Amino acid sequence: MVYKSSFWYGLFLAVMEIFIPGMSIFSQKDVIFKGVLINTTEKERVAYASVSILFRPIGVVSNEQGEFKLYIPAEYNNDSAVVTCLGYQTCKKKVSDINNDIIDTIKLVPEIYTLSEIVITADLNKSLADKIVKNAIKLIPDNYSTKPFIIGGYYREYIKKDNEFLNLLEAAVDIEDPGFGKKDYENSKLRLLQYRKNKNLHIDSSKLITYDNYIHKYIPGAYINPMGGNELSILRSHDPIRNYNRFSMSFINNFSKWFVRNHLLKIDSISIFDGKSIYCISFNTGYRIADYIHDIYRVSGNIIIRSDNQSIIKMTYTLFANTDEGELKLYEMKVEYREYRKKMYLNYLLFENYFETKFKKETQAQYQYREFFVNNVLPDRFKPITQEETLSKKTPLFENKTVDDPNFWKHYNHFLSRPLLEE
Repeated sequence: MVYKSSFWYGLFLAVMEIFIPGMSIFSQKDVIFKGVLINTTEKERVAYASVSILFRPIGVVSNEQGEFKLYIPAEYNNDSAVVTCLGYQTCKKKVSDINNDIIDTIKLVPEIYTLSEIVITADLNKSLADKIVKNAIKLIPDNYSTKPFIIGGYYREYIKKDNEFLNLLEAAVDIEDPGFGKKDYENSKLRLLQYRKNKNLHIDSSKLITYDNYIHKYIPGAYINPMGGNELSILRSHDPIRNYNRFSMSFINNFSKWFVRNHLLKIDSISIFDGKSIYCISFNTGYRIADYIHDIYRVSGNIIIRSDNQSIIKMTYTLFANTDEGELKLYEMKVEYREYRKKMYLNYLLFENYFETKFKKETQAQYQYREFFVNNVLPDRFKPITQEETLSKKTPLFENKTVDDPNFWKHYNHFLSRPLLEE
């Protein structure tokens, strides 16, 4: 049959799609978006940038080498991929223009920071910074979901000792959160989708132990509430935004009550992030808690707040201790949120802490890293995690018996622990 008219040919295609469900004349396929992010001015890799589908819940975060791999289902072929990172202009690319499974070099243009004209004196700066942060914390119930939701993502934990990486454990998980304002650790549910021990790094079984705060695994001068062995649950408890109305970590304490009182805040600049004006506020211990801790500890960090709705989109917090050998970093926390359907949801959470272990009477010092990268958000219409699927918060992941399925990771959006060329 020959159609001489484009009208009749178009009508024929439409009829065929109606009477043959699932048929697509112009077949769409899943796309794998691979890329390396480069700073256009310094020619350096851009780490921890968000790569997602515009107005969609899926995404990944670039690794330390600025590399990422985003698996895009065919249903998003008419959408656009977007790269966002604080300090850079947002970059967009149509999914239809992506070269499937080919590494693309993406150049990010630095965003020019502008000093605020309202910052006139130190006293005025401090007063405004305090007011902005207090208001942002007060508005957390409005800007973040107070209704149940599910976030899915990639979790990893590892140990670093003398620049050597040990015990890299990786997991794909779903977390059913009861909503901000409700207790996270007690009420959230974890579902383990896949788990593996990375065989490319050495596994030291003597380090696969839980904190006892005294003999075998402990942080000198600090205390970790013995929640059990599930490090992911412990990591979640250190998110001061999610746990804004309860204790999250030392000196932040209860974020809503003590953070502003315990720290000196200063507006560094007002800039643009993802097309929106943001306040860039730094903080330190200053005199507010120095007397209390007798100058033993020092805090530094920053908090990024949108000026339109006062939502907190990013926060870093580092605690140092003065020792006989010099200043020691005890821990560092980084957290970032991104907007979806006018609510803010976790994008990634990182916590690094110093600790010591005793094995065969030998004391060893190392850093533990725990990181969670969100790749999917289900704000509603989700199937709740059943009790049978729920992962115990007291069982360490390294005791899990789940069989590693290599095929699972091929189409799962996760943080790249290995270079793209080795994937």
